[in-house]
Amino acid sequence: MSIETRLEKIRHIAQELELCLAIVEALPGDHLRRVLARRLVVRAKDFIEHCRQLRRPLVAAGFSVTDFHRRKEDYASAFLEYFPLLRDRMGAHLQDVDFLNRLEVWSSVEVVKLSYFVEGAREIYVNALGGMGIPGYQPYARMAEFDDDLFVRQLGAIHNAEMNDDRPRIAVDLVAGSRPQDAVIINESPPHLRSKQIVSLIEWGELAQQLLRLFAPFVNATRIIKSMLVTDVVSLADCLVTRSLTPGAAQKMKGLDDLLRESDEDPTDIVAFKTVFRFEEALTDLRSVRDKIGGHVDVDAATALASLLTSLDQVSTLDVFRFWDKMRSTFNSTCRRVLWLRLYLTHNEPLQGVTSVSRPSEYMTPFNDRDPRKSTEVRRLLNDYSEATIEAEIGSWIEEGDSDSRHYLWRALITTD
Repeated sequence: MSIETRLEKIRHIAQELELCLAIVEALPGDHLRRVLARRLVVRAKDFIEHCRQLRRPLVAAGFSVTDFHRRKEDYASAFLEYFPLLRDRMGAHLQDVDFLNRLEVWSSVEVVKLSYFVEGAREIYVNALGGMGIPGYQPYARMAEFDDDLFVRQLGAIHNAEMNDDRPRIAVDLVAGSRPQDAVIINESPPHLRSKQIVSLIEWGELAQQLLRLFAPFVNATRIIKSMLVTDVVSLADCLVTRSLTPGAAQKMKGLDDLLRESDEDPTDIVAFKTVFRFEEALTDLRSVRDKIGGHVDVDAATALASLLTSLDQVSTLDVFRFWDKMRSTFNSTCRRVLWLRLYLTHNEPLQGVTSVSRPSEYMTPFNDRDPRKSTEVRRLLNDYSEATIEAEIGSWIEEGDSDSRHYLWRALITTD
């Protein structure tokens, strides 16, 4: 039973890697692909761990594992070369990484590298394990989504989605500086770094929300996105509120609440959130799922794959997003109250009044290489939140769908009482 259970998990992980890559490839833009690529490298590490767990019972059962051992360790060595930092500190968990290292790791994520780990997992399962005559071995088959015309069309629609708005934007997330349109403000002190992590986790949650709507009819695709969401929401909670752990624990890190106290700021909003919302109860339930099927696939041979998938399926996305939204609101209210955190409310805002240079020089390069003449104009005073101006912008937004008016109204909402 131990061998059969492990084989089933290894097969499922290889299948999930293949489906995850298909979704990654469909996403428009490198940044979105890299967000979901974190899920793929988490599962690649799971594949390594489960293959290693399988070797000993195979030897005990009398199988020759020479080829299998060589292949899985080559796979593991390649993983250690490319993706351990992305998996350990930006995927299964979110931990501190210095500015240059995280930009290097993020920018190095490429589909061709991801493809190697997808194809390698399938080859190990089919060629190394498939020829050994192991009882309980099931032939490899792609997940059902690949044979669903609706799913294939959905991938095509996502891939062909136009991303026309390439104006320069303020970027204050964890990987600000990795996108060509970023206007970056660099501050790496502990509370600022934790705030950047929170901004990224909120943004990644927004992507998960969109993908879950798109893939609602597809069970396996939904599980991929849902497991990423659960993992990121747990990380968001740990970044916002200091987790109670024994001293010296590997996961020990200070949340924004304690970092604010150390900066002589009172984390009033975070404390109130913990008091009013059933924070610990919600987090405990999600962390259990994260530990078994989110950030890891449980290696315990006594735990069947079906029970792990059931535990994930039973998680209410509505409850998860309610928890996520409460933490987002708490972070935003904290940023509004703490003067030096207000810049984290501006993430992804268009940078008005920026003009590209007409030609490169020794010191300057155009923001938009495809259209170096492109510029944006200043349409309003950013701090004009008078009633008349707000009413005018509401009218412009309703009648013309003006995106600048929408951003103005959003700023008015978060800036004014």
